Formats: sequence, structure tokens, C-alpha cells
Amino acid sequence: MGADKIAALLADREFIGAGWFLWLQKQDIPSHQRLECDTSIPNAWNRFMRADVLFGSSKPGPIHLLPGRRPVWGCFVHLSALRLEDGEPLLVASSKAPRARAIAAYADRGQIETLFGGLKTRGFNFEDTRLTDPERLGQLLGLFALAFAWTCRTGEPLHEQTPIPLKKRASDPSSPSFVTGSTSSGTSP
Repeated sequence: MGADKIAALLADREFIGAGWFLWLQKQDIPSHQRLECDTSIPNAWNRFMRADVLFGSSKPGPIHLLPGRRPVWGCFVHLSALRLEDGEPLLVASSKAPRARAIAAYADRGQIETLFGGLKTRGFNFEDTRLTDPERLGQLLGLFALAFAWTCRTGEPLHEQTPIPLKKRASDPSSPSFVTGSTSSGTSP
């Protein structure tokens, strides 16, 4: 599979840096990558400032597209921003990919994360297959995606009839492990 088969690579903040940006551009791989709030970006007067300061006055809701391409991590990219409802800025750098779809494409990443989370740890145990042949791996991934979609399609109406109680996480303030700081995975009597 070559770069010409990739519509756009979607990457989160942990995949940033000059080496990564340069490699993607040299490989001609279109991408939408989320940036950290403290990423240095030049303003209209070519003065570098933090990305969150550059988009500081934006209100939640509308998408902002910076005119032209700006240098980020040594590469010229198009920048899109959206202030989320919680006030955090969503900053996306696009290279060789349609920037008009940058925020929407990045939002699709959440669905992909849910799929891979389900395939890896929530019953499908995809990583346990130890397959290395790309064709067989692709077929298995397609089968898993179909099974996952079917599970969601049948599970959502059942959840509406009889809600499934959610497990409390250690980060949940109402969880006993949050209050005590316990990280034990043992069962209580």
C-alpha cells in the first residue's frame, strides 16, 4: 500500500515533532495532526507565539482557518482551530490534505479510537492474534470491524431498554479508589 492510497493520516498530540512532520511530507502522506497548545506559530507579522495565545479570543463553536501556510516544526502547514465547549483549543495542522475538512476529519478519529479500544482490550483481543501477513491482518481487521459494528448496533437498543451499569474509574471523584488513592484491583468482600 503506497502513500497514494492514504486519504489523510490522523494523528494526536503525541505524534508531533520536526522529524515526524518532515518524514510525512517527504513520503507525500496527507495528514491532519493535532498540535499542543504551547506549539510556536508565527502570527500575521511573523512573530512566533503559542498556538493557544494566537487563537486566544476565539469562542466555542466556529472553526477558524488561518490564512496561508505557516511553519510548524520545520514544515509549512495549514492551520485550523476550534475552541471546544470546555474552553480547550483544538488545533490541527494539515499537510497535503484538504484543510476545510481538518476539524471534521480529526473528530472522526474519536470513532476510530473507540473501535481500536474495543478490538484491543474489550473482548476481541486483536493483539493476541500474532498475525504478521498484511493481507490476512487486513481481512481479520475487516471481520473484527464488522463484528464490532454489529455488537454496537444490537447493544445500543438493549441498553436503551435496560441500562447497563457503568464501572467506576479511579479518576471518577465518586469512586472509592479516587478518595483513598487506592489502585488495588482486588475484589472487596
